[in-house]
Amino acid sequence: MPNMASASASIPTATLAPWWRLNGEIKRSPVGDFLAKHYGQTVSRADFDAAVARAWGPQSVKAFKLTCNGNPAYLTEMQISLKRRDHQRPAGHFRFSAPASPG
Repeated sequence: MPNMASASASIPTATLAPWWRLNGEIKRSPVGDFLAKHYGQTVSRADFDAAVARAWGPQSVKAFKLTCNGNPAYLTEMQISLKRRDHQRPAGHFRFSAPASPG
């Protein structure tokens, strides 16, 4: 019988470590503060974008794609487009890029 180990088990921790760090840095940023402060509340995209702009400048706003589901709509996913290899940088030094397709 073939090895049925999950894909995540085969990915070295060193590969995932930058992403775990990135996740923590975003949680500790003005965006993370905004999300924690407004948990369960209705907010506008403009308010979220303002938090992103405070954290990383107005040029970074287009790099954030939000997915909301339900009625009322709840934020269920956030995608962030970074320039290549920026996952190795500290949060204050991210270079965001607009996603290839608008979303």
